[in-house]
Amino acid sequence: MLNLNISYDTSAYEVQPELNEDGLLTSECAQRVCKVLDEYGFVVLPNLQSDEEANMGLKLVQDAIADPTRERGDFASQTDILYERRDFCPLPSTPQVLSYASLLCKRLENVLLEYCGQTRKVLEISTMTSYQGSSHQYIHRDPDGVLCMFSAVDDVSAEQGGTVFVPGTHKYSGAELKHDGKAGVFTTLFQTLSNYHVLRHNLKKYLICAKLESLKSQSKSFVIVFSLSIMIITNQI
Repeated sequence: MLNLNISYDTSAYEVQPELNEDGLLTSECAQRVCKVLDEYGFVVLPNLQSDEEANMGLKLVQDAIADPTRERGDFASQTDILYERRDFCPLPSTPQVLSYASLLCKRLENVLLEYCGQTRKVLEISTMTSYQGSSHQYIHRDPDGVLCMFSAVDDVSAEQGGTVFVPGTHKYSGAELKHDGKAGVFTTLFQTLSNYHVLRHNLKKYLICAKLESLKSQSKSFVIVFSLSIMIITNQI
Protein backbone atom coordinates (compact mmCIF):
# COMPACT_ATOMS: atom_id res chain seq x y z
CA MET A 1 0.00 0.00 0.00
CA LEU A 2 1.78 3.06 -1.34
CA ASN A 3 2.96 5.64 1.20
CA LEU A 4 1.54 3.72 4.16
CA ASN A 5 4.05 2.69 6.79
CA ILE A 6 3.34 -1.01 7.33
CA SER A 7 5.35 -2.89 9.95
CA TYR A 8 5.36 -6.65 10.51
CA ASP A 9 6.89 -6.28 13.97
CA THR A 10 4.07 -6.90 16.46
CA SER A 11 6.29 -7.22 19.54
CA ALA A 12 5.02 -3.96 21.08
CA TYR A 13 1.46 -5.32 21.01
CA GLU A 14 2.17 -8.87 22.17
CA VAL A 15 1.43 -10.41 25.56
CA GLN A 16 2.78 -13.88 26.22
CA PRO A 17 -0.09 -16.05 27.53
CA GLU A 18 0.22 -17.37 31.08
CA LEU A 19 -2.37 -20.00 32.00
CA ASN A 20 -3.48 -21.13 35.46
CA GLU A 21 -4.35 -24.67 36.51
CA ASP A 22 -7.80 -24.31 34.96
CA GLY A 23 -6.39 -23.41 31.56
CA LEU A 24 -7.41 -19.72 31.80
CA LEU A 25 -5.25 -16.66 31.46
CA THR A 26 -4.01 -15.71 34.92
CA SER A 27 -5.41 -12.52 36.42
CA GLU A 28 -2.05 -10.78 36.06
CA CYS A 29 -1.75 -11.81 32.42
CA ALA A 30 -5.34 -10.73 31.72
CA GLN A 31 -4.59 -7.31 33.20
CA ARG A 32 -1.62 -6.91 30.84
CA VAL A 33 -3.80 -7.96 27.91
CA CYS A 34 -6.46 -5.40 28.83
CA LYS A 35 -3.85 -2.66 29.23
CA VAL A 36 -2.49 -3.21 25.71
CA LEU A 37 -6.00 -3.57 24.30
CA ASP A 38 -7.15 -0.32 25.91
CA GLU A 39 -4.10 1.59 24.68
CA TYR A 40 -3.81 0.34 21.13
CA GLY A 41 -7.20 -1.16 20.32
CA PHE A 42 -5.84 -4.66 19.69
CA VAL A 43 -3.52 -7.19 21.29
CA VAL A 44 -1.60 -10.21 19.98
CA LEU A 45 -1.42 -13.40 22.06
CA PRO A 46 1.19 -15.68 20.43
CA ASN A 47 0.90 -19.41 21.00
CA LEU A 48 -2.41 -19.10 22.81
CA GLN A 49 -3.46 -22.38 21.23
CA SER A 50 -1.48 -25.51 20.54
CA ASP A 51 -0.67 -26.78 17.05
CA GLU A 52 -3.28 -29.49 17.57
CA GLU A 53 -5.94 -26.93 18.47
CA ALA A 54 -5.01 -24.71 15.51
CA ASN A 55 -5.21 -27.69 13.16
CA MET A 56 -8.65 -28.48 14.57
CA GLY A 57 -9.77 -24.91 13.79
CA LEU A 58 -8.26 -25.11 10.31
CA LYS A 59 -10.15 -28.33 9.55
CA LEU A 60 -13.42 -26.72 10.66
CA VAL A 61 -12.78 -23.86 8.23
CA GLN A 62 -11.83 -26.18 5.36
CA ASP A 63 -14.85 -28.42 5.95
CA ALA A 64 -17.20 -25.42 5.99
CA ILE A 65 -15.77 -23.98 2.76
CA ALA A 66 -15.94 -27.36 1.01
CA ASP A 67 -19.65 -27.76 1.80
CA PRO A 68 -21.57 -26.89 -1.41
CA THR A 69 -24.77 -26.23 0.56
CA ARG A 70 -23.21 -23.73 2.98
CA GLU A 71 -24.27 -20.15 3.44
CA ARG A 72 -22.26 -17.69 1.34
CA GLY A 73 -21.62 -14.23 2.74
CA ASP A 74 -21.31 -11.11 0.60
CA PHE A 75 -19.16 -9.07 2.98
CA ALA A 76 -16.11 -9.19 0.71
CA SER A 77 -15.45 -7.07 -2.37
CA GLN A 78 -18.00 -7.86 -5.08
CA THR A 79 -15.16 -8.12 -7.59
CA ASP A 80 -13.36 -10.64 -5.35
CA ILE A 81 -16.59 -12.60 -5.02
CA LEU A 82 -17.11 -12.55 -8.81
CA TYR A 83 -13.64 -13.92 -9.50
CA GLU A 84 -13.68 -16.17 -6.39
CA ARG A 85 -10.63 -14.51 -4.83
CA ARG A 86 -12.04 -14.10 -1.32
CA ASP A 87 -14.59 -16.11 0.62
CA PHE A 88 -16.52 -14.82 3.62
CA CYS A 89 -18.08 -17.86 5.22
CA PRO A 90 -20.23 -17.93 8.39
CA LEU A 91 -19.48 -21.19 10.16
CA PRO A 92 -22.43 -23.46 11.03
CA SER A 93 -23.41 -23.84 14.69
CA THR A 94 -22.28 -27.45 14.89
CA PRO A 95 -21.09 -28.97 18.18
CA GLN A 96 -17.54 -29.02 16.79
CA VAL A 97 -17.53 -25.32 15.86
CA LEU A 98 -19.13 -24.29 19.14
CA SER A 99 -16.65 -26.44 21.06
CA TYR A 100 -13.70 -24.78 19.35
CA ALA A 101 -15.09 -21.27 19.91
CA SER A 102 -15.84 -22.12 23.54
CA LEU A 103 -12.27 -23.35 24.01
CA LEU A 104 -10.87 -19.96 22.99
CA CYS A 105 -13.47 -17.93 24.87
CA LYS A 106 -12.96 -19.96 28.03
CA ARG A 107 -9.21 -19.47 27.84
CA LEU A 108 -9.76 -15.70 27.52
CA GLU A 109 -12.50 -15.58 30.15
CA ASN A 110 -10.69 -13.11 32.43
CA VAL A 111 -10.36 -10.69 29.50
CA LEU A 112 -13.85 -11.14 28.09
CA LEU A 113 -15.43 -10.53 31.50
CA GLU A 114 -13.73 -7.12 31.58
CA TYR A 115 -15.50 -6.01 28.39
CA CYS A 116 -18.49 -8.27 27.90
CA GLY A 117 -19.68 -9.46 31.28
CA GLN A 118 -21.48 -12.80 31.38
CA THR A 119 -24.67 -11.95 29.52
CA ARG A 120 -23.39 -10.82 26.12
CA LYS A 121 -24.16 -12.98 23.11
CA VAL A 122 -21.89 -14.28 20.37
CA LEU A 123 -22.78 -12.31 17.26
CA GLU A 124 -21.12 -14.58 14.72
CA ILE A 125 -18.40 -17.16 14.12
CA SER A 126 -17.01 -16.84 10.63
CA THR A 127 -13.94 -17.13 8.44
CA MET A 128 -12.48 -14.87 5.78
CA THR A 129 -10.39 -16.81 3.29
CA SER A 130 -8.19 -14.91 0.82
CA TYR A 131 -6.94 -16.49 -2.40
CA GLN A 132 -4.21 -15.44 -4.79
CA GLY A 133 -5.05 -12.12 -6.44
CA SER A 134 -7.55 -10.90 -3.82
CA SER A 135 -7.75 -7.16 -3.26
CA HIS A 136 -6.58 -5.26 -0.20
CA GLN A 137 -9.44 -4.78 2.24
CA TYR A 138 -10.19 -1.15 3.00
CA ILE A 139 -9.26 0.21 6.42
CA HIS A 140 -12.37 0.27 8.58
CA ARG A 141 -13.72 -0.13 12.08
CA ASP A 142 -15.86 -3.07 13.06
CA PRO A 143 -19.34 -2.16 14.37
CA ASP A 144 -19.60 -0.33 17.67
CA GLY A 145 -20.22 -2.46 20.72
CA VAL A 146 -18.48 -5.64 19.57
CA LEU A 147 -15.25 -7.37 20.52
CA CYS A 148 -13.68 -9.32 17.66
CA MET A 149 -11.18 -12.15 18.12
CA PHE A 150 -9.07 -13.53 15.27
CA SER A 151 -7.75 -17.05 15.64
CA ALA A 152 -4.74 -17.73 13.41
CA VAL A 153 -5.27 -21.34 12.37
CA ASP A 154 -2.63 -21.27 9.63
CA ASP A 155 0.80 -19.68 9.27
CA VAL A 156 0.87 -16.35 7.43
CA SER A 157 3.99 -14.76 5.97
CA ALA A 158 4.55 -11.08 5.19
CA GLU A 159 4.41 -11.91 1.48
CA GLN A 160 0.95 -13.43 1.84
CA GLY A 161 -0.51 -10.31 3.42
CA GLY A 162 -2.05 -10.63 6.86
CA THR A 163 -4.63 -8.50 8.67
CA VAL A 164 -3.58 -4.85 9.12
CA PHE A 165 -4.32 -3.03 12.39
CA VAL A 166 -3.89 0.71 12.99
CA PRO A 167 -2.90 1.28 16.66
CA GLY A 168 -4.85 3.89 18.59
CA THR A 169 -7.73 4.38 16.14
CA HIS A 170 -10.22 2.44 18.26
CA LYS A 171 -13.11 4.06 20.10
CA TYR A 172 -12.86 4.30 23.86
CA SER A 173 -14.16 6.51 26.64
CA GLY A 174 -12.61 9.97 26.29
CA ALA A 175 -11.23 9.35 22.79
CA GLU A 176 -13.30 12.21 21.39
CA LEU A 177 -11.44 14.65 23.67
CA LYS A 178 -8.02 13.84 22.22
CA HIS A 179 -6.27 16.32 19.92
CA ASP A 180 -8.35 19.27 21.12
CA GLY A 181 -11.56 17.40 20.40
CA LYS A 182 -10.61 16.68 16.78
CA ALA A 183 -9.67 13.01 17.19
CA GLY A 184 -12.72 11.89 15.21
CA VAL A 185 -11.92 14.28 12.37
CA PHE A 186 -8.29 13.16 12.21
CA THR A 187 -9.30 9.50 12.28
CA THR A 188 -11.74 10.00 9.41
CA LEU A 189 -9.12 11.94 7.45
CA PHE A 190 -6.53 9.20 8.00
CA GLN A 191 -9.02 6.52 6.94
CA THR A 192 -9.96 8.43 3.79
CA LEU A 193 -6.37 9.07 2.73
CA SER A 194 -5.34 5.48 3.48
CA ASN A 195 -8.22 4.04 1.53
CA TYR A 196 -7.40 6.30 -1.42
CA HIS A 197 -4.07 4.48 -1.68
CA VAL A 198 -5.79 1.13 -1.20
CA LEU A 199 -8.20 2.01 -4.02
CA ARG A 200 -5.32 2.90 -6.35
CA HIS A 201 -3.61 -0.38 -5.53
CA ASN A 202 -6.77 -2.42 -6.07
CA LEU A 203 -7.63 -0.73 -9.38
CA LYS A 204 -4.13 -1.43 -10.67
CA LYS A 205 -4.41 -5.05 -9.54
CA TYR A 206 -7.86 -5.43 -11.14
CA LEU A 207 -6.55 -4.17 -14.48
CA ILE A 208 -3.68 -6.64 -14.37
CA CYS A 209 -5.93 -9.52 -13.25
CA ALA A 210 -8.46 -8.73 -15.97
CA LYS A 211 -5.75 -9.19 -18.59
CA LEU A 212 -4.56 -12.40 -16.99
CA GLU A 213 -8.03 -13.92 -16.66
CA SER A 214 -8.33 -14.36 -20.41
CA LEU A 215 -4.92 -16.07 -20.54
CA LYS A 216 -5.29 -18.17 -17.46
CA SER A 217 -5.62 -21.90 -18.08
CA GLN A 218 -4.28 -23.43 -14.90
CA SER A 219 -6.35 -23.79 -11.73
CA LYS A 220 -6.28 -21.15 -9.01
CA SER A 221 -3.64 -21.45 -6.33
CA PHE A 222 -4.90 -22.76 -3.03
CA VAL A 223 -5.78 -20.72 0.00
CA ILE A 224 -3.40 -17.88 0.92
CA VAL A 225 -4.70 -16.86 4.34
CA PHE A 226 -6.93 -18.72 6.76
CA SER A 227 -8.31 -16.95 9.79
CA LEU A 228 -11.31 -17.56 11.97
CA SER A 229 -13.04 -14.73 13.79
CA ILE A 230 -15.43 -14.70 16.72
CA MET A 231 -17.41 -11.51 17.21
CA ILE A 232 -19.01 -10.89 20.61
CA ILE A 233 -21.38 -8.08 21.58
CA THR A 234 -19.90 -5.99 24.39
CA ASN A 235 -21.33 -3.52 26.86
CA GLN A 236 -18.93 -0.76 25.78
CA ILE A 237 -19.51 1.62 22.89
